[in-house]
Amino acid sequence: MSGQPLTSSQKDTVPLPDRIVGAFAMGERIGDLVLRSVLGEGGMGMVYEALDTRLQRSVAVKVPRDAGLAAEQLLSEARALASMRHPG
Repeated sequence: MSGQPLTSSQKDTVPLPDRIVGAFAMGERIGDLVLRSVLGEGGMGMVYEALDTRLQRSVAVKVPRDAGLAAEQLLSEARALASMRHPG
């Protein structure tokens, strides 16, 4: 997936190693997200730390290995997280 080029301010804040991790290069854009590092890898896929350029904050992005098979699993995870209550 090729994304839009980084602005000069993003290039200053996002490390851009020249290695490829999974299907994405660090520094690559996915919509408003700029991938920064790999947080983990499991049977379902990869989890990346990314910069949300709209909100200016770090987020975790799960990228499934097989989008078709993972759709129901992601929906199940989203439902579980949505049902949680936190006092903060």
